Amino acid sequence: MPEKLELLTLIKAFSESERAKLEPLILYITDSLKKWNAKLVKCEKGENIIYDSLMSEGYEIAPFRYQEEGEISEERKREKAQEPRFPDFFAFHVGEKEPSFEPWFFGDVKLKTKHEHLGIVNVNDYEGYWKWLRSGKILAPFKIFFYINETKGIYVHDLRDPKAEPSLETTITTMIGKPVYQIFLSEIKFWKKTG
Repeated sequence: MPEKLELLTLIKAFSESERAKLEPLILYITDSLKKWNAKLVKCEKGENIIYDSLMSEGYEIAPFRYQEEGEISEERKREKAQEPRFPDFFAFHVGEKEPSFEPWFFGDVKLKTKHEHLGIVNVNDYEGYWKWLRSGKILAPFKIFFYINETKGIYVHDLRDPKAEPSLETTITTMIGKPVYQIFLSEIKFWKKTG
């Protein structure tokens, strides 16, 4: 990411009035990129905590890393919303002690800052995971791990058909302009506390 000074140096080729218009935009973009990068670092931290916890229980982790598409059109965003979503990882148990979960499963990690956000999942993500799981050739459970930064707790939800009773569609609300499910707390199990 270019530093603020580098970006401001680049706009010096413009007239003074053009620079006056561009400078706030450049500062806003730079600040937004810093915030986004900080969010990515937090998400990676949450993933690593889950991976380390599973490995300490005798699981091997095969993470799936996907490349971002970069800037995409509104039409492509709508298409992507209908596509299956891939999990963060595949885990399989190789340890000698009894596994905490099934011997193998797909998993996705959701980092939440506060405990009150436990169970909140983007509707497109949840339904995309369900589509992916049902269209795949590997039959394995799919678990969503919630790491709560505030309490250092790890919780687990077994992915299910969101339309099955009790329907998750009855829990839909909007957060940050996107529809989200509030998974029923009875379907989320506390696994362990870390650190």
